[in-house]
Amino acid sequence: KIKYVQHSLGFLPFPPKSKIEILKLGFKYPIAFLLTIWRRLNIYSTSALIQPTFMCCAGEQAYLSNKKNNKIKTLIKIPCPEYDEYLELKKIKRKIKKKEKYAVLIDSYYDHPDQVYNKENSFPPEKIPSFNEYYDPINNFFKELNKRSNLKVKIGAHPRSDYKKNPYAFGKIYYNQTAELIKDCEFVVVKASLALNFAVLFKKPIVFILNDFWKYNTKRQIIHVAKYFKQEPINITNLNNKNFNFLKKRKINYLAYKIFAKNFINNINNTNKKYSSHEILLNNIKK
Repeated sequence: KIKYVQHSLGFLPFPPKSKIEILKLGFKYPIAFLLTIWRRLNIYSTSALIQPTFMCCAGEQAYLSNKKNNKIKTLIKIPCPEYDEYLELKKIKRKIKKKEKYAVLIDSYYDHPDQVYNKENSFPPEKIPSFNEYYDPINNFFKELNKRSNLKVKIGAHPRSDYKKNPYAFGKIYYNQTAELIKDCEFVVVKASLALNFAVLFKKPIVFILNDFWKYNTKRQIIHVAKYFKQEPINITNLNNKNFNFLKKRKINYLAYKIFAKNFINNINNTNKKYSSHEILLNNIKK
């Protein structure tokens, strides 16, 4: 028998489509609907797979979901990877210097696999936006933001991105520095990314953006994540004065942040919150 560890992490509050939503989409796209059902019926049941000896769960949602599986021997509560980075940054002591005011855009690059390679299996069937349809509204948003504020923009690059040329008209791209950027920023602009965990941990205001040209499921995810924080995303396709009210009132719903952190980032007890995921995992395996 082979013992192995599996991780259950990297979740955001994306609820499954309701029956009514599925039926409406099914009537609109009947062929794609039938193909989706056929694909689902041909997927092998995960119950036939060998179950892990240890399941590491980041957040209450992952823990409760895996607790239903009686075949998993041991569940281990660990923090998500973003929490590990958060702990490391808290240890760094820096000299106090004049604070530069800036906003952070959490990058979600155009060639992301979820957008480019999942076209055939996507339901509903979706048209991939053009390069300009993807980036122009974002650039227009930051152009207007630049007019209304004195804030600079810093872009936390997606870890899998590899830009030969910066597609953003405003802001410098920073690689492998998203956590550091968010720690000292004024607010964070995001679609729906796991990097927003940093904004929650560092208690930074979050601004969700949505583009009419983005795919149906992308827009749906953004709306649901924003709703979790008691917000509505800004539609950057058609900007108006109301879209920039957040500049006057950058409020944080601390209760929503606390609930989100418990459900998706770290739900272990206070005693273990100073330990990283690998430290907790090693301590449990040695027992």
